[in-house]
Amino acid sequence: SIADLQKAPLMITGETYHWLNQRGIDTKIFSQRCIK
Repeated sequence: SIADLQKAPLMITGETYHWLNQRGIDTKIFSQRCIK
């Protein structure tokens, strides 16, 4: 379901990672989240 996908770990790499990083967004919060 959409709700499960919103809680699943997400790896952000490449240009998207660099774009977010340059704007001060910590991508670790997405890769370390888990389904409860």
